Amino acid sequence: KAQLCHYAPKTCSLLRSRPEIAECPRAAVMVARLSPGAWLKPHFGNSRRLVVHLGLAIPPGRVELNVGTARGLRWRRGEAFVFDDTHIHDARHEGDNGERFILHMMICHPCEQRHLYPRLAHEACEFQDPLRAEVSRVVRAEMDTQELA
Repeated sequence: KAQLCHYAPKTCSLLRSRPEIAECPRAAVMVARLSPGAWLKPHFGNSRRLVVHLGLAIPPGRVELNVGTARGLRWRRGEAFVFDDTHIHDARHEGDNGERFILHMMICHPCEQRHLYPRLAHEACEFQDPLRAEVSRVVRAEMDTQELA
C-alpha cells in the first residue's frame, strides 16, 4: 500500500475514503502488470469479495481476461470489470509488445456489508436451498474466526 500511495496519493486517498475498502478486512489494492507472453493460470478465491479491475495502460493485441463462462474480455483504459472472485478466472497477454497495467482491487461482497446498501433485498444474500445456506453459514463463520485471530 505504501508504494501505491507514494506514487498515487490522490488515488490512495480516494480509495481510503471508500467504506467498501476501508471497512473490509479482505480488501486489497495494487497495480498489476501483465507482460507480453504472460499467462496467469486459472485460479479462484475462496473469500467473500468482489474483484475490480480498472484499466490503466492497455497495449494493443490480445490481452484478455476469462471469468467463468465469459471468455475474451478485454480491458480498456478508464473502464472497469467487477467480478465474483469465487469464479475461476485467468488472464493472458498474447500481444507482441507493451505491458498491461490495471488497478486491481478486492472489496467486500455487498452481502457482507449490507449497511452500505440499504436497498439490497435480504433475499438477495440468502440461499434458497437449505443445504447451500448451511454450508455458506459454516464457511462464513470459519472465515470470520480466522480473520479475528
